[in-house]
Amino acid sequence: MSPDNPLLADDTLPAFSQIRPEHVEPAIDTLLADYRATIDALVAAGAPRDFDHVMLTQERLEQRLARAWAPVSHLQAVADSEALRAVYGPAEEKLTEHAIELGQNRALYAAVQTLADAADFAALPRPERALVEHALRDFRLSGVALAEPARSRFREIGVEVARLST
Repeated sequence: MSPDNPLLADDTLPAFSQIRPEHVEPAIDTLLADYRATIDALVAAGAPRDFDHVMLTQERLEQRLARAWAPVSHLQAVADSEALRAVYGPAEEKLTEHAIELGQNRALYAAVQTLADAADFAALPRPERALVEHALRDFRLSGVALAEPARSRFREIGVEVARLST
């Protein structure tokens, strides 16, 4: 994906020795922008509403993000430095904001709910049904049904909790 940023590489194992603090923000920003664009396409009118398109696309996006963030989180835990701390906190806030934004995305919730409401939902293999059911639960726990200003307040609290825990 990117020869200049090891956090964006498609290698099977993280290149810990090549990861620098200056790689963190550009990698997270790139991945979050791509994530948002893909979700926008996924929920667009006329987009397929099947398990592969809705759920597996999200799983791939989550894996890409985790593939970049896990090495950063590990380095922060075992080889912490002032430079890494300076980028870790803000990146974690972006990830928290993104997770809450995703959990409150009503269009995405509706796409997942469409899967659960489909006539063939009961015929899906148990792991696929569980993934859909857990996603719907997570949407509810993320405040998807909240009205403003409660939705915004939920987001603010989530970000503040992340900031304080870092």
